[in-house]
Amino acid sequence: MEVLVAFAFVSLSPAVMVRIFSTGAQSTKASDAATIATLFAESSLASIRIEAPLREGEDPGALERGFRWRSSVQLFESDPREDIAPADVRLYEVSVTVSWREPEGE
Repeated sequence: MEVLVAFAFVSLSPAVMVRIFSTGAQSTKASDAATIATLFAESSLASIRIEAPLREGEDPGALERGFRWRSSVQLFESDPREDIAPADVRLYEVSVTVSWREPEGE
């Protein structure tokens, strides 16, 4: 009986190990894509910040490896009852969105 249990355990172990390693590889690919997207978004925000003066609008684009991005600069509309900034200061809302498509079958 013990031999049968040991044999069953040994026969299932390779399948489990393959599954663990393939899941790890998929997680690594997703992590790499998220890192690339984050670095690009940070770089885009930095370049928008140094542009003077800011211009309202949207700017879309594409990168290699299937990444797409869209930056947006809009005048920030605050509640007049809130004292966020002096009257002569204009606040802007700046955002960068990066998206990508996971390759199928990889």
